[in-house]
Amino acid sequence: MTQPLPWSHSTLEAVNTCPRQYEEIKVLRNFQDQKNPASLWGDEFHKMAEKYIRDGGDLPESMKPYMAYLLQFVQKPGTKGLVEQQYGLDVKLQPCEFLGKNVWMRGIVDVLTLRGEGFTVADIDDHKTGKNRKKDMPQLI
Repeated sequence: MTQPLPWSHSTLEAVNTCPRQYEEIKVLRNFQDQKNPASLWGDEFHKMAEKYIRDGGDLPESMKPYMAYLLQFVQKPGTKGLVEQQYGLDVKLQPCEFLGKNVWMRGIVDVLTLRGEGFTVADIDDHKTGKNRKKDMPQLI
C-alpha cells in the first residue's frame, strides 16, 4: 500500500481553493509554490512573534505596532515559550516526526499555553496576518 500524502489544514484549504493548482504543485510537482508579499510578511511576522514570545527583548521598529497583540501571550498565565510547535501524526493517529516518512497529518501551533493543575488546560492560538477576518475556527478545532 502506498503511503498517503501528508495533509494539514493549509493543504485542505489549498485543495478547496483550487484543486488543479494543488495537484500541479503538490502532487505532480510541475511547479513550485511562489511566495507573494503577503505570505512573506506573514512568515516574517511569525519569526519575530516566536522570538519575542519565547525570548522577550525588543521588537524591531516594523513590529512595534503589534506590541500589545504580542504582550497578551507573554502575560498569559501558564507555560511560556511554547511557540511554533510542530506536530505530526501517522495514519494510526500516533505521534511521529513532523517530517518523518510515516507522517500523515501535520500541524504547527503558533502559541501553546499550558495551565491548570497538571497542565490540564491548553490554550492554542493562531496568528492571522492576512485579511481582517474572524479566526479560522475549523483550523483551531
